[in-house]
Amino acid sequence: MANTSDNAGPWRHQTDTQSVSQQDCSKCKTRRIKCDRALLGCRKCSKKGYQCPGYGPRVQWVNDAATRGRMRGLQATVLEDHARSQPNVIEGVGPLNFVNDDGQNNATDIQDPAQQHHSGTTTYDLSQDWWDKLRRYYIDNVARLMVWVDTQKNLYRDRIIDIASDWPVLRLAISAIAALHCNATGHNGKVRLPESFRDEAVRGIATSVKDILENTTQLTLENAQWILASMMVLSCCEMIEAGAEAADWHRRAARRLVGVIKTMDWCHDQMISFLINQLAIYDVLSCTTSFDLSNIQEAILPVTEEEDVLFSKLLLLIHDVTLYRGRYDNPEIQGDDQEHLDSRRKALLTLRANIELARGETLMVAGTLGIQDASDRRDFIRLVDLHCKATLVFAHRVMYRDESNCGRQLLEDMFSVLASIERPERICHNLPWPLFMAGTECHGDPEKQRYIVLHFRGVYDTTGLIHYQELVEFLTSFWAGEEPDWQVGASQREAMGLRILAI
Repeated sequence: MANTSDNAGPWRHQTDTQSVSQQDCSKCKTRRIKCDRALLGCRKCSKKGYQCPGYGPRVQWVNDAATRGRMRGLQATVLEDHARSQPNVIEGVGPLNFVNDDGQNNATDIQDPAQQHHSGTTTYDLSQDWWDKLRRYYIDNVARLMVWVDTQKNLYRDRIIDIASDWPVLRLAISAIAALHCNATGHNGKVRLPESFRDEAVRGIATSVKDILENTTQLTLENAQWILASMMVLSCCEMIEAGAEAADWHRRAARRLVGVIKTMDWCHDQMISFLINQLAIYDVLSCTTSFDLSNIQEAILPVTEEEDVLFSKLLLLIHDVTLYRGRYDNPEIQGDDQEHLDSRRKALLTLRANIELARGETLMVAGTLGIQDASDRRDFIRLVDLHCKATLVFAHRVMYRDESNCGRQLLEDMFSVLASIERPERICHNLPWPLFMAGTECHGDPEKQRYIVLHFRGVYDTTGLIHYQELVEFLTSFWAGEEPDWQVGASQREAMGLRILAI
């Protein structure tokens, strides 16, 4: 874990150690005030309770339709037309070379997206030299952060790289996340890539998805693999740079594509099943902080036909609790009458039994993965325990949301497990959901609050994902208020169009 002073408070802005942006954030522009341009987001937004939109272009998927500009009404995903900074170069290396489809090596400007046609091709691509460097960084530092356990079955490491060799859009997506992660975590100095790389990848996906949704016969196994892989990678890109809302747009677009994929004969392909299960992790956990019942009901669930899918049974139980909340929030069935209390008590007992079964199945599957290091095996058991306990804490708050001491013993058990982790840097990327659930039950306990913030700082230092800062800001605001139920504030934020993602 990162060493952070206890009296430093929740980390939010670090203008003392980082440079400032060269432009104002769009929120301050709208408010017509001077922006302090702090990274990772301006303090003036935070002080007013706003979520700073950042300084770069925002990528938006809105039911695959443009919401403004000359393309309004057309069924295609577009980029919001935010101001762009000047093109960057690699420090100390000189301008990047772009490779055209004919193999000629020169710098090429991006054309207007309305005048382009993509079929997995882009206006430009990275030079082979830089693709090799960024690919190696991705393999060594990023791929392991995208799965529960990094083993030979991690298809993000080898299979996706193989697919990217044939699809420039996926290469751009992988290059973008490698460069963004390198910059966010401070590995090997700074690598500046034009933001248009990421934007070009999004345009390529958007055009391909538009064509597929209009004519599903165009969807081949190869197309589905590279498009879905690109969406998953770009979602992580947005978590590094733009935050939860931008990442959520990619998830919703991926949902639509998966809906088409599931109608195909080849939908059980190994790579497709792997990517759908990765999306299911994202989808199920993100729904726990959503209060839109239609969104929750449309979640992609794990492919349970395969017996070696980690956490699949537990994810289904977590989603059952989220759906229960949708029913429980219905005024017609709320109340403290004995019948309703008995129903909740029975549901919680059944959940406890099912969680024990899911825990056992998860550990049995993990035993087949060949985790070599003994401390890694022990920490994985702790990771499973944390998710099981966090599920019960979540269920307690959903079913007994008016009780301030819900799951108190469970909370103490979670902190005990957290304290016993031997190599937190190896599993910290899988800790945000249990950390968040533990944090939601720390209202009025400053010592535990500092402990949660310290762990989130360690997660951020390893992953570079800015949306963990958003989680800490939400928790800090929640702890400072009088309402002991975090769901009240989270639902209010969602009603204002602000999401928090505990993933």
